[in-house]
Amino acid sequence: MIGFTVSVGLDLKGPRGRVLNGRRSSTGGVVVSATAADGGNVKKADTLVVGSGVSGSSLAFALHKKGLNVLMTEARDRIGGNVITKQENGYTWEEGPNTFQPAPHIMRMAVDLGLKDDVVLADHTLPRFVFWNGKLFALPLGPSDIPKFRLLSPWGFIRAGLGAIGLVMPNTSGKEESVKEFVTRHLGKEVYERIIDPFVSGVYAGNPMSLSMSAAFKKIFALEQLGSTNGLIEGGIIRLQQRKKEAPPPDPELPTYKGTFLYISRFR
Repeated sequence: MIGFTVSVGLDLKGPRGRVLNGRRSSTGGVVVSATAADGGNVKKADTLVVGSGVSGSSLAFALHKKGLNVLMTEARDRIGGNVITKQENGYTWEEGPNTFQPAPHIMRMAVDLGLKDDVVLADHTLPRFVFWNGKLFALPLGPSDIPKFRLLSPWGFIRAGLGAIGLVMPNTSGKEESVKEFVTRHLGKEVYERIIDPFVSGVYAGNPMSLSMSAAFKKIFALEQLGSTNGLIEGGIIRLQQRKKEAPPPDPELPTYKGTFLYISRFR
């Protein structure tokens, strides 16, 4: 059993009116002092991070790089949160997230953590598959693959195409849309049920009916706002043009890549 004593450096009302006394930091933030007692061993830190999932671990690493003494806690007997790597009989598989987009800031973190040589590039020419009604369907890699795609019915194709080019009703409710509501409004029920629902449930371990579209897929959500038609295709073209203008020069320390990739063995 580990006991914690935490003092927060700011006068404010805590839960149920409890007063937390302390002081402001020179940067205007909150100074947190944490003491952990584990079997007689006392560890002190000026920052306490609760939870060792992707968010907690990333935050702890970022604070550590800034010179802070960080204490990260985890209720379970392993770190990583929903990132779970399993190995058996020579096979390695992930029971949670298994890939990530190669954004420069993510690649920089991998390099800074000493994991550059553990990055495994996925073959971007290989398709992803959806298991539906007892069969595997390869998702299209490009426009030329669409005629061979049999996961959607003819009407499902038509509905998705019309929505993608902008023949879609805008969101006039004024409320935040869930993933299900956004995808169904833009691309139809079949795309949601047969493609998006399995993906969201597997990666986010959440219910697409209650998961916020603007929070989980904010880049796709923003495409609707870019064009004049509300279409995702028009928004995607505009965003691609913007990215070409905004793109910084490549960092020579980062590996070159195409597509997505994953970690093997050291991912967890």
